Amino acid sequence: MDEREASAERATAIGDGVLDVLCARARREGTLSDATLRDLHVLFDKTLQSAVDLLDFATITRLSPRGAEGRAFWKVQSTSGSVYHCFSGYCSCQAFAFLVAHTSQSLCKHQLAVRLADTTGRFARQELDADMWGVELLRGCGESMP
Repeated sequence: MDEREASAERATAIGDGVLDVLCARARREGTLSDATLRDLHVLFDKTLQSAVDLLDFATITRLSPRGAEGRAFWKVQSTSGSVYHCFSGYCSCQAFAFLVAHTSQSLCKHQLAVRLADTTGRFARQELDADMWGVELLRGCGESMP
């Protein structure tokens, strides 16, 4: 790993740690306060507004298999009808691939919206039977299903 990659990795780790602290603050306060939003803006600049818009206007759903609460991933359906699947460290959107490959930012707007939804409790929950869980999981990984 060269120095540029190492520096980007450190910046990402610091940003992730700060995001964890800000999300913990929001949980304690029970809201995304103006102070928390200002601090998030420093980390995420333009991505934050898009993520907040998704939080306000999209459908964010936590999908889990029935009877296995610890396993889950997220589905974000925008008002335009586009659907993206978010896993830990991955989003199915094209922007995620670009961000990971070309910038030091580690979260796309969908992943940030999911983090904010999880923090504030502003999401739907859906438990799926094993067959449907597998279908959604494959869709999230980009596999086409009949």
